[in-house]
Amino acid sequence: MKKINALLFLAVLFALPPALRAQDSVTITFAVNDATIGAISPAGTHTFAEGAEYSVSATAVPGYRVMGWVIKLDCDEENCTVPLDTATTTLTTTADVVQGQRSYTVYAIVTTAAVYPDSLTLVIGINDPQGGYIDPYEPGIYHLGLGQSFVFHAEPNPGYEFVGWGILNVHPSYGVYQYEDAYVDISYVGPVTVSNDMLGMVFQMTALFAPLEGVDEAEKVDFNAYCSDGRICLKGAEGREVSLYDIYGRMLYQGRATGTEMGYSVPVQGVYLVRVAGMGSKPVMVVR
Repeated sequence: MKKINALLFLAVLFALPPALRAQDSVTITFAVNDATIGAISPAGTHTFAEGAEYSVSATAVPGYRVMGWVIKLDCDEENCTVPLDTATTTLTTTADVVQGQRSYTVYAIVTTAAVYPDSLTLVIGINDPQGGYIDPYEPGIYHLGLGQSFVFHAEPNPGYEFVGWGILNVHPSYGVYQYEDAYVDISYVGPVTVSNDMLGMVFQMTALFAPLEGVDEAEKVDFNAYCSDGRICLKGAEGREVSLYDIYGRMLYQGRATGTEMGYSVPVQGVYLVRVAGMGSKPVMVVR
């Protein structure tokens, strides 16, 4: 009886359509590089027959734009991404095996929409506002013309270490040029001079900081920035200098926090950056 059941099992297994067999399927997770400024549909993990066509779409909040798509592979190296040659909001392609892998993530790459064809758009960011700062740039968006140069370095706060740069280089017409979770561990970048082939591009450099082992959480200073009733609220910054920036890097407010909880009005909904001197910076999404 056991032998008959085993034969029936094998017959059912090999009668399955190719899309349901692991060796003939591809599993893809759809995601966005920054969920605070973009969304993707369908989201999550899906399984397709190898070679089957699929479509996935991405949207961005006001002030941001879908710039392209990348495939993120599971590799031994720190960085293993394959940029896709498209800058469309909807990706339509086939579920293929990539570098021998049948399971990977497809990311929609969203970044600032403030791009100008006659300048390089430089987006400076920090992965953890407590971790450190970038000198001489504040986190924000900068536009540099032909022949201008930039140089900056990442400096960790006490209890943290600098581990590398997150790199995102895109062009609004051609998609993603480079996308990496971490790129070199040298804190200094530059000097870099803007050349003709950089014009119209977006260079996004995010300083990546990580907490050092053995450092007590009580030794780290933090503040809380969030949206409430369409305003930006700030807690834990009493007595410190506060700066508020919009997505274009323009300063909207600068002053000293006088109470344990402060509120700041902003003109429109969108993403803003709150910087507290000596503590770091945090993005806040304002929704009305």
